Amino acid sequence: MTLPGQPPPSPALTAALHLLKAGMPAEAETVVVKAARDAKRDHGSGSHPLALAYADMARFHFAAGEVKRAGTEFQHAVKSSASAAAAGKKDRLAFLFGYGGCLAALGRTADAEKVFRQCVLTARDVYGAGSAGAPATPPASSTAPRRRYSATATRSPRTPRRSRPRRTAC
Repeated sequence: MTLPGQPPPSPALTAALHLLKAGMPAEAETVVVKAARDAKRDHGSGSHPLALAYADMARFHFAAGEVKRAGTEFQHAVKSSASAAAAGKKDRLAFLFGYGGCLAALGRTADAEKVFRQCVLTARDVYGAGSAGAPATPPASSTAPRRRYSATATRSPRTPRRSRPRRTAC
């Protein structure tokens, strides 16, 4: 399974994936971890470059088969990417797509659906109201069937009716 909505890999992720394919997973992991440490040292905790490094680690671990760990790293990337710039919002959308893909791969479809719905809202914020299937996804309240009850009607559990009276043994 591939992750939806991901940008092209960074140079560090490309090198790590190459090492992973060559059968050197420990060396490959050190490449992405070093890139994350460098981003934290240079830009600080909670920075956008650190969020990008978390996402690279998540993509690496997803490729390595560690889906749960990748999901946790995408979750960290989403939480630490609070950039108001357009590029930061686009990256946050990619992080959300990655997190939703990890949840879907883990079989947590209800949680993945919630995250993918959040992706639609984020895409509308980034690209405008006419994008991300805006006409195709009306608000749930306008499409949900409505039950109409009168003001005096009450809902109570239905009791079974007996067609004949019970016979008692003498």
